[in-house]
Amino acid sequence: MKLYIKNMVTLRCIMVVRDEIERLGLVWQDVKLGEA
Repeated sequence: MKLYIKNMVTLRCIMVVRDEIERLGLVWQDVKLGEA
């Protein structure tokens, strides 16, 4: 599944999204600016 995230413009955003995905118990392969 691919998630598209609006207004994601900094490297800090990537860190926050990774943390939230892990907190939800989901598995991620790659997080880039604007998508996860």
